[in-house]
Amino acid sequence: YENNRKALIANISHDLKTPITAIQGHIEALLDHTAEAGETREKYLKVIYHNVAYLNKLIDDLFLFSKLDMEKLDFHFEKTRIREYLADLMEEYQLEFSDQNIKYQYSDSLEGEPDVNIDGKRLFQAINNIIRNAVKYGPPDLSLTVTLYRNGDRLGLDIQDNGPGIPRDKLPFIFDRFYRIDTERTKDLESTGLGLAIAKELVKAHGGEIFVTTQEAGGTCFTITLPLARNDEDGLLK
Repeated sequence: YENNRKALIANISHDLKTPITAIQGHIEALLDHTAEAGETREKYLKVIYHNVAYLNKLIDDLFLFSKLDMEKLDFHFEKTRIREYLADLMEEYQLEFSDQNIKYQYSDSLEGEPDVNIDGKRLFQAINNIIRNAVKYGPPDLSLTVTLYRNGDRLGLDIQDNGPGIPRDKLPFIFDRFYRIDTERTKDLESTGLGLAIAKELVKAHGGEIFVTTQEAGGTCFTITLPLARNDEDGLLK
C-alpha cells in the first residue's frame, strides 16, 4: 500500500508538472511582450487554454478514481433492459463515427430481454473510456466492432479494434493507474492515464470483470462481463 501511495504521488506530481510548466512559460512570454504579434499571441493563449483543460480533466479523473478507490462513489443501480440500453448507446456512437473515417459495427446476439442491475451513467463511463482509448490510439483506418452476447449467467460485451495491438509483456499493466504503453509519446493533453483504471473499477463495482486480449497480427479486444439480474418472482436467472 505504501509503495502504491508513493508511486501515485510521483505520477500525479509528474502529470501536473508538465502542463503547469507550459502554462507558466507561455504566460511569462506574454507578460514580457515577446509574443506581440497577433497570431503568436493567439497561439500562446491556445496552448494555455488546452493545458488548463487538461488539468481540469486530470483533476476530475483523480477525484473519480480516488472515490472509487475508497469505495465512496455513489451508485444508483436500477434493473435495466440491457439490450435497449446498449442499443441506444451504440446508436449514438454510430451517428458520431459515421462523420469520421471510422468503420463501426454493433451486433447483438442476445435472446429474450435480460435485465442487468446497472448505474447507467457509470457503465457508460466505463464503455466510453475503452472506446475513446481505441479511437485515440487507433490507426487512420480504424475499425471498431462491438458485440453483445450471453455466456451462462453473465452478459458479455466485446469491444474489438484493428489497431497495432498491445505488446504481451505490457498487457498485465494496462489497467494500472497512470500506465501508458508508449512512454515516449508526447502527452496529447487528452489522456490522463486513468481512463482504463477507472473503467476497471466501475465494472468491478457492478459485480463484473474486464479483461483484454491482443493478436500478434494486430488488434485488441476488451471484454466486459456483467452478472444478469435475478427474476424477482422465482429467483431464477433470466
